[in-house]
Amino acid sequence: MLFVSLKAWKSYIVVLLLLLLVFYEFLGSVELLELQRFLEEGPDTILRLACANHEMGYLNEYLSKEQESLYRHVTWRSLRQAGKSSLVRTFWKWYLERWNYAKAEYLGSWKSECDGQYIILFIRAALVFLLTFVMGPIYFLSRIVRFFSPAIFIIYLSWFHLWSHVTSFQLAITCLYILLLIILCLSFIPVLRIHFLLWHVNPGGHYISVNNISLSIRQRYTKLQSFSAQETLLMRLFGRDITAVVNAYLPKFGDFDLDEDV
Repeated sequence: MLFVSLKAWKSYIVVLLLLLLVFYEFLGSVELLELQRFLEEGPDTILRLACANHEMGYLNEYLSKEQESLYRHVTWRSLRQAGKSSLVRTFWKWYLERWNYAKAEYLGSWKSECDGQYIILFIRAALVFLLTFVMGPIYFLSRIVRFFSPAIFIIYLSWFHLWSHVTSFQLAITCLYILLLIILCLSFIPVLRIHFLLWHVNPGGHYISVNNISLSIRQRYTKLQSFSAQETLLMRLFGRDITAVVNAYLPKFGDFDLDEDV
């Protein structure tokens, strides 16, 4: 009886840990959605990205310099350059990650192994090479051909005048497939925009940490807006030259804590 109760308690503990893990992942997703909403709220997306990156501790060296100008010179490209991020470079690094590991793990030590072992290591490296540089491109090419297969089908039938050989059922299924592809492409546009936005949060990094950071990001953005409105008002009243002199005596953007009222 005691054994059964202990076993039951172990099951309860495992279930509780799983629930806590799911809850933690849910909170992370909520924070990420909150960050996404913040970035999409206004037309000044680049300023919001600068605030988010700076508050989360990313690109500190670059954004600390731009902070004095209220992030006016921050652009999409400058964020990527500061993070040394490139879409092609990132994809290529991800794609070659397994091969680089295999090359270092298998080929790096195969000469030091005995006769039987180095052959096995060489075969493993050869298999990874085959999967990476032969089967991988073939797979991606097949995915592309599969996506454009309706267009290829229509071009083929039109070129050889074979429409009379196509049954109504085949034509209906093809039209339905094309309709689904159109819906997929249309839904891909907002998804691509979301990924493009989040790509510029910690560009060049492998992950982003959004735990309990949304409020401080909004506070930084609100303070930035206050300083921007202050400078705009001074420019309107006194002009550029006098505004520069006045700003030299006013507190800087980085001199305030986020919790203080501006």
